[in-house]
Amino acid sequence: MEIVDYAATKPRRPYWLVGVAIGVFTLALAAWVAASPYLFSGQLRTAARSGDRLKMEEMIDFPRVREGLKSDLKSLVVSEMDKSMADEETDNSPFAVGLAQLAKGLVGAMMDGMVDQTVSPASLENFAKGESTEVKFNGQQSDPMARLFPARGNEERVNIKAQYLSYSRFRYVVSNNKGDARFDIDLQRRGLLRWQVVRITPRIKLESLRATEETTRNAAVVPTPAREKVTVRERQIEDGKGLDKLGDDLELDKIVGLKLYITPDETKERYGVSENEDLKALVVWGENYEILFPRGSYRYEHGSYVVDGFFLPKNGGMHQGIVSIGLEAVDEVTVRTNAKYQVAKE
Repeated sequence: MEIVDYAATKPRRPYWLVGVAIGVFTLALAAWVAASPYLFSGQLRTAARSGDRLKMEEMIDFPRVREGLKSDLKSLVVSEMDKSMADEETDNSPFAVGLAQLAKGLVGAMMDGMVDQTVSPASLENFAKGESTEVKFNGQQSDPMARLFPARGNEERVNIKAQYLSYSRFRYVVSNNKGDARFDIDLQRRGLLRWQVVRITPRIKLESLRATEETTRNAAVVPTPAREKVTVRERQIEDGKGLDKLGDDLELDKIVGLKLYITPDETKERYGVSENEDLKALVVWGENYEILFPRGSYRYEHGSYVVDGFFLPKNGGMHQGIVSIGLEAVDEVTVRTNAKYQVAKE
């Protein structure tokens, strides 16, 4: 009797093919997962160019990014202001400290406005299309994105490098062609394949942020205009000669910074100091000049009037052979943060 081995004759199923298919699928999925953040920039550009704002809001956590960017930019500007004030040896009186804090607060408010306008789906859409991203900053129209990333013919406006920081963290480093402005854009994983921008850290100089009147809408690079020098003069005025020396140095219709200590002395001839209620000003006169300081720009301290601020000298005419100069107060924040001006000590 013949014995048949049915186990040996039964056709074998190709289980190894299933294993290979699972392995290939796993590798493909792993590759797709690993490549997903590298595809993010192209996806974001496509969404921006097509005007898909819902998609952009999914890809960028705009409220979180704005808050982080505001904090970084304000720290950058305040640090620069502290350095500038230290170089000018600003006094530490309560008035001066309070003024400095007010200036920093105003700068912070302007920075908030600029970031709110720039970090938005509309601004990103315009930038991706190569259109203007103008915002109102410091009372002027400016295009910060075009200034930071100027167009050069057909060249890309940005250079991009990318790297993993961890499994769930990824960073794009975006810089301009000159290499003087850079942003670190941090992404966070939101699921297996989805990523979202959660932080943008600026690595730029303060000059790159200042608003200018220039426009960069065309492909040509517009040169930065020459900056107007604003001189800060510190003087002790004790007699007519000191006042007349100051009058000789003032240029009409040109902003000047003044830090003056004016001491009244009735014993000095051809020299007088008084507060005029009608003119709402401090009037100081010497042999050749009469200078009017507007109320709010001076204070009386330890026997002297202290003048500290920025002013625009105006011609007040001539009275009995004495030239009158009226000083109009100029906002300090405007002078210190406007790229048009360069503040320097005498």
